[in-house]
Amino acid sequence: MKALKKVVILTSIFFIFPAFSKNYFAYAISFGEIKEKIEDIISNFNPVERKIRELESLKADLEIRKQQLRNEVRSYMFSHKTATACLVATGSTAVVYLSKDLSLDENVKEILALITAGCVVYMIANAKEMAEVVDTYINYANQLSNIQESIKEVDNQIQRLRNL
Repeated sequence: MKALKKVVILTSIFFIFPAFSKNYFAYAISFGEIKEKIEDIISNFNPVERKIRELESLKADLEIRKQQLRNEVRSYMFSHKTATACLVATGSTAVVYLSKDLSLDENVKEILALITAGCVVYMIANAKEMAEVVDTYINYANQLSNIQESIKEVDNQIQRLRNL
């Protein structure tokens, strides 16, 4: 492929642009541009290279979407701070009480129990908001998981094409 590029470049220089050989300095600046265009044309004829570029572009778009989704989650968390804090607190307390590996001081467990009790009261009083928050977080988690799986698949496709 490199030999073909050199042939195309040399042919372009000496047959298409015959004045180039006489006035090298006059054309030196445009030679770089011409060389880039010729290399672009050659690489466009290679379907594997074109597919790799398309996949890399898709991956970049997926990475951007992943970051946008993370920003949306952060924004949503700040809009629903108390609900989010209660979800985290009750989940953490459940882990502490159910785990046999974690041995915490009884005072800490009592504090966690009090916080959880307060959160349970909040969650019952705001059941509609809590249901919305849980659904939204599950939706975000599913979207993020799908994006990450798509990125892995695109990476695998790129790697397979590069190994051809």
